[in-house]
Amino acid sequence: MRKQKGGLIINVSSHAARNAFPQWGAYCVSKAALESFTKCLAAEERSFGIRACTLTLGSVNSNLWDSDTVQSDFDREAMLSVDQVASQLLHLAQQPKSLAIDDITLMPSSGVF
Repeated sequence: MRKQKGGLIINVSSHAARNAFPQWGAYCVSKAALESFTKCLAAEERSFGIRACTLTLGSVNSNLWDSDTVQSDFDREAMLSVDQVASQLLHLAQQPKSLAIDDITLMPSSGVF
């Protein structure tokens, strides 16, 4: 990216980075670290024309919820869809080089699960 004098890095985070969820400590901490890393990366690489942003997500109806280690009975239909997330990723990727977006947060309209 430095050689081509520009680029975009999109890191996908979770609202768990900003909230505490019992039994999910490692996940919450890793997402908080990712958000901090993205801010540092954006500041460090700005002079090279490289942008970095975070797409922060609420609950997404993905295969995560099918895992044996995740015990939940959430209404998956009320979650964000994978297509909604993909659409937002594409939107971020299509923004002009002159626009820096630090973070976009997508949450289900029903709120936090």
